[in-house]
Amino acid sequence: MNKQASLSLSINAIVMLVMAILLLGLGMAFVRNFFDKGTESLMEPFNLLEFGLEPSSSDPVVINKPEINIKSGKKMEDLKIGIYNLFQSETNLKPAILSCSNGQATFDPLVTAIAQPIGPGEKVGFRVFLEAKKASDQSNIPAGSYICNLQAVEDGNANNVMSTEQITLIVST
Repeated sequence: MNKQASLSLSINAIVMLVMAILLLGLGMAFVRNFFDKGTESLMEPFNLLEFGLEPSSSDPVVINKPEINIKSGKKMEDLKIGIYNLFQSETNLKPAILSCSNGQATFDPLVTAIAQPIGPGEKVGFRVFLEAKKASDQSNIPAGSYICNLQAVEDGNANNVMSTEQITLIVST
């Protein structure tokens, strides 16, 4: 009888071990899939219509927030910008926010955007990270209201500007 009890116990232990390994494997696969999908969706252009952005030849640069509120030194990650390519050929374009001014000081804020090739007459959406720091020296932008130029620029050639629109940047402490 002792032998049957020990055999039953070892079978239960083996079944539990197999189930634990199976659940661990499924959990790891779920987490990996979750992070892979998140990374892919962040790097892909977004659907312009999903956010009500419709750039066109008459309005080639559009933004989901024409008035941006941000705390000094902080990062804003939910800016979405649509660009329509007015150039006659495929061009690597990206959005840029430049020449912010309040009448006393002018600076360029720190902006992160990945350039994308856009064919002539095509439109693409961009996710943009804006940080309330000066691009020149990484110092915090002082609190206040600023008028900035939102531009579509050619990657690697900031002098080749396709279009400009004015936006308001409100920095708080």
